[in-house]
Formats: sequence, structure tokens, C-alpha cells
Amino acid sequence: SIHTPANTASVIEGQSLDIVAVASDNRGIDHVTFHATGALLGTETQAVSATIAFKEYRRAWTAPTLDAGEDDRAVVLKATVYDTAATPNSAYHEVTVTVVPDHAPTIALLSPSGTTSIYAGQNVQYKLLLRDDVALAELTAKYVPAGTPFLTQALSATTSSEVQVTATPATAGTHEIDFTLTDSSDQSATIRATILVLADLEAPVCQITS
Repeated sequence: SIHTPANTASVIEGQSLDIVAVASDNRGIDHVTFHATGALLGTETQAVSATIAFKEYRRAWTAPTLDAGEDDRAVVLKATVYDTAATPNSAYHEVTVTVVPDHAPTIALLSPSGTTSIYAGQNVQYKLLLRDDVALAELTAKYVPAGTPFLTQALSATTSSEVQVTATPATAGTHEIDFTLTDSSDQSATIRATILVLADLEAPVCQITS
């Protein structure tokens, strides 16, 4: 029987996984074949004697890429075991999985919200929430329209993360920052933040009180 993936499981397009089947036979196992919707994925030929109750067989499989406009796709995964008899006997097990789209990542600005006002020389610390259905890859931050990022940060291959980014604009005026998140499939999402840097025109005050 196929242990993984489970029947009716959802698999993201382009995702790679192992099809894991467990087989046994009173005469011994000669080989196991794996198919995906009728197409042969491969044959595992590690023979097993009848004295071994159960044997695990694996075959790598990569979910297909969906066509444009295709919402999802059902794929039938099949494992067939053959015994060592002179005229081999066989048995098979099937599961049906649903291939779903690989969505672009999302990036949200948790704080501060709206336009942030500071004085020249001060900085702003942004907190961002990053999410993806497969894996995060990289975060960049750059001033607009300047083309060179002041931050390029590799991310751990998780599906969700909170990060902090410090920005220190050098001059007075309005500054816009683009935060761009890229996932493991090279899809990206961008969010923009605005900083208003005020000129410090007031001289310090010193007063002798006694």
C-alpha cells in the first residue's frame, strides 16, 4: 500500500516528494513499479525474501506544473508489487492527489503603519510579516528610485517569518522604500513604505536655573 502521500492530499505544483509504498508477500518480492496517471515513474528492483514481513519502497516524484488557467489537477499515483513466482503475481494500490497552484509570496507591514515622520539622523525600524506556501528565499529593501538595495537578506526555507529592517534616510524630505520578498520559485511581492524626514531647524536651548 502507498503510505505517502495520503489519498486526497494536496500537492503544490513543482513540489518534489517521495512516493512511499510498503509491500509484503509470502513468497518474496521481486520488484515494485510506480506510475503517475499511467506514466511509468520507475521500478525498484530490490528483491526481498518471504522472511521479511514488510519492505518500504520509495520513488521520487515532482508534481507537474499546471497549465495557464488551470485551477488544479487530479493525479493518480500507483504502486504495483510483483512476487518471485515463476509466473509473477501482482497487486497494486492507488491514491489520488490534487496538484494545486504555487501562489506568489505575501508581505505585510506590521509596524509602523502609514507615513512615518522622523528628524534627520534618526532611524525607523520596520517589522514585516513574510509568508509563502512553499518556502521563503530572499528579502531586499531599497529606496525609490535608487536602484541598489541597502538590504539583501537570505531567508530560511520556512513558510512564515517576522523580520525587522532598520532604515536611516540621509537627507531631509520624503523617502519611499520598497521591500521585496522572493520565494523559492522566484515569485515575488513588493510593499512600499514612506518616511518623511524633517529638518532639525531649532537650535538647542540651554538655561541656567540657579
